[in-house]
Amino acid sequence: MRRAFFRLFLLLFLLCAFAAGARAETRALLVGCDRFLSQENTAPSSRNNVEEFHAALRSGGDAPTRVVTRVDSLRGAEELAAAVAEAFEGSAEGDVCLFYLSTHGLWNQRWKPAETRFLLSDGEEEGSVTAGELRAMLDPIHGTKVLILDACHAGAVLGKGIYKPFDNVFEGADYKVLCSSGGAEESWFWSGTAPSPEATALPEGEPGETEGTEAPPERLVTAGQGYFTAAVCRALNPQDACPGDLNRDGRITLAELKRYLRAHHGESTVQVYPEEDDFCLYLRGGDAEAAATIAANRVTDVSFETGALTVEQPVMTFGFTVRRWSRVAYRTVFRRDGRWDWADADFLYDTLETGAKPDSRPGWCSPGYKERRFVLTPDSEAGGYVLLQVLTLEDDGTVRVAASATMCIAPVSADPDLNILVSDSVEPERGGELTMVIQHRCPCELTVTVEDMLGRTVRRLATLQATRPEQLYPDGSAFTWNGLDDRGEAAPAGWYRVRARANVGGRSFTYASRSVELRAEREDLAIWDEVPEDVLPEEE
Repeated sequence: MRRAFFRLFLLLFLLCAFAAGARAETRALLVGCDRFLSQENTAPSSRNNVEEFHAALRSGGDAPTRVVTRVDSLRGAEELAAAVAEAFEGSAEGDVCLFYLSTHGLWNQRWKPAETRFLLSDGEEEGSVTAGELRAMLDPIHGTKVLILDACHAGAVLGKGIYKPFDNVFEGADYKVLCSSGGAEESWFWSGTAPSPEATALPEGEPGETEGTEAPPERLVTAGQGYFTAAVCRALNPQDACPGDLNRDGRITLAELKRYLRAHHGESTVQVYPEEDDFCLYLRGGDAEAAATIAANRVTDVSFETGALTVEQPVMTFGFTVRRWSRVAYRTVFRRDGRWDWADADFLYDTLETGAKPDSRPGWCSPGYKERRFVLTPDSEAGGYVLLQVLTLEDDGTVRVAASATMCIAPVSADPDLNILVSDSVEPERGGELTMVIQHRCPCELTVTVEDMLGRTVRRLATLQATRPEQLYPDGSAFTWNGLDDRGEAAPAGWYRVRARANVGGRSFTYASRSVELRAEREDLAIWDEVPEDVLPEEE
């Protein structure tokens, strides 16, 4: 009897051990739409986005066991729901279900975040799916749902990069979300033509939004990609030692990828949920054969000068490493009338090399570290923003962005007229975050802190951070507090306020928000029981 009981116990132990050690699976659904009826066609940008992102996933150490791709084949929410069911069938707790979408996104200030729409089209019929409908499709799926949304206004689904209300459609412990842009922003792509691999001439015109070549049609191939997806794939590129792995521990987390993209992707403002999350999006050390299919970048380790420039001193410095003889160029795009002015962008070849060059074409740079300086003179004394793209011209004629950054040029003297829009309350224990917008009427450097009602700093969200355009009107910068203090511990329940300090032309301007309640289920964590008197705005 004892022997039989022991055998049964051993069998149950082994079964439990096997279940505990079973490897979690990753499944992926990759959707791209290029051909539309109501919006501009983007071909082949979304198709290329899906293909390159799929290659990046295959190269990782936690490559998906199942990948379903749909390009120009979904025409509405019903067909998307069927693709979701197919891709994530059989998922279990502990699994990862990754949903990638590249398409047009629609939102305006009158819509709630759940009403944000993503177009679905095959070029003949067009429909859409709202953020609320997408959540309803994904909620029954077991495991952690990871959403990567490359679309205009994608951040609206998180209530980030918009004005109130700051609702987050995907709030909850089982959602991780990376958006290419804030709610008010466009997410830019490029498409055009380039010489075919058999052609010998490279395009001499401006790359990007214009076709820029007069080669015979039979010698041209269509090219294009979204700037955001290209930047994500650069961060994951195993041929470049995965530059998104900022702490070099072999894992690229959601928090690391956001920091990398904010520093190396200037075309739009990436938004994430949850903030500062250590969820692993990419594990290094994957299939070497799959990794070998990904081309190494010619230019790597791009680093831009941080902080704001000024109208009086609009000179910025940046550096990069050239891995092998490469043609390098730069494009500067000024912000005009609330948008990037691609039509009047300046395109310049690098002309500083003095050594032997492979041929007479402009832009050649020899291998090694380079440092360059640009004078970015704004249109007016009020300052502004400039997008700088570091480009490489590939052997097949395509143009790739090695890195990009937004430069803030502050005026010599101005009153930013600070204001703070902030949620009424936040419940971090339920996955809530405190989202806010610091309004400022001119480019500046911001220091943003969260204080308790005694004026003590609980969390510093930014220190002399140069502002960047987020297409908010009036101009503003979005920030998020996840309820943690500067030590990474949960702040106690109670009342807090946000304080912003703007530096412009050697002067500082300060503004404090009204009181905000941080709620917690544990009453013993409370530090303030009654609503305090709101702090009046102040200026220095």
